[in-house]
Amino acid sequence: MKLRLKNILTSFFILGLSNYSQVNAQFVNNGSNIIIQNGVTLAVNGDFINNSGSIVNQGLITLTGNWSNGDVLGAFNTASVGSINFIGTNQFIGGTQKTIFPNINLLGTGIKTLNANADVNGILNLNDRQLAVQGQNLEILNTSANALLFTSGFISSDAKGYLYRRTNTTADYIYPMGSLKQGSLKYRPIIVSPKDNLDNTFGVNFNNDDPDLDGFNRLSKRPDVAEVNPLYYHVLDQKVGTSFANFRFLFNTTEDGNANQIVNWIKFFLWEKAGIANPEDVTTVPNINKLMTFSSIEKISKLPMALAIRGD
Repeated sequence: MKLRLKNILTSFFILGLSNYSQVNAQFVNNGSNIIIQNGVTLAVNGDFINNSGSIVNQGLITLTGNWSNGDVLGAFNTASVGSINFIGTNQFIGGTQKTIFPNINLLGTGIKTLNANADVNGILNLNDRQLAVQGQNLEILNTSANALLFTSGFISSDAKGYLYRRTNTTADYIYPMGSLKQGSLKYRPIIVSPKDNLDNTFGVNFNNDDPDLDGFNRLSKRPDVAEVNPLYYHVLDQKVGTSFANFRFLFNTTEDGNANQIVNWIKFFLWEKAGIANPEDVTTVPNINKLMTFSSIEKISKLPMALAIRGD
C-alpha cells in the first residue's frame, strides 16, 4: 500500500493489508481511529500531524519529518506496543497537547527537539542522538531501570526542562544529561538510586550555564564553601513519592576543577553543603573520572545542586 498524496483521515483506518505502507507527503489525522497492526510499517516521508484521533500502534512508524499532536488523550491508545522511529535530520516533537508514546527510537542525524511535554510508556532509545527537551518535561512511565537506552546520545535542557523517570525499585536509574551549548559536548549524567521499592518520580534538569545567570549567586554561600562551580549546575525534583535516594553526580576534574563537595541552594538564598560527598574515582564512563554522592533525607522539590570546593 503506497499513499503518495497529502492524507487527511476522517474515518476508521486500518494498516494491515501489507507489511509496508508509505506516505510520501504530510500525514494528517483529523479524527480517525488508526490501527497499525503487528508486523506493519507505516513510513511517513514528511510530517505526521495528529490533530485528533486515537492511534493503536502495534507495528512501526518511521518518520522523516516532525511530529505534532493535538489530541487531548495523547494520540496513542494504551494498547500500543509498537515503536516510532525518528529517522530524519533535525526533527521536532510537539503540538498543542502532550503525546504519550509507546516506544521511541531516535535515529538519522541532527537534533531531536521537544516542543511539548511527552511521555514514553515503553522504551526510549536515544542511540547516538541529542534529545533537546528545552523547557518541556519528558517522562518515562516505564519503571524499569532499562527503559532508557543510549550509546553516545544524551538529553539537554534549559532552565525549566526536566527528564522525569518513574521508579519502584532500588536499581540505578541513569539520567544522561549533557549539552552542546558552549560549542563542545559537556556530558554530566546523574544516577538516581532510590532507597526503597515504593512508587516515586524523580526528575533532573541540567543547565550548562553559570548559576549566577539564573539568580543563584555563587558568592552567596556559607563560610565553609570556598567556591561554587561557575560552569554548570543541576536541579533535582521529586514530583511523586517521598522516598529517599542517592544521587550520584559524575564529572571531569580536568574540565570542572577539583571539586570535593556538593552544595545546594536553600530558601535563605545561599549555597550550603549538601551532606558528606567525598569524590570517588570513575573509570567506566568516557570523559568522566569522578563522582560524588548526595543522599536525600527528605522529599526534594526543584532543588538546585552544584559542585563546589570545600572550605577549611
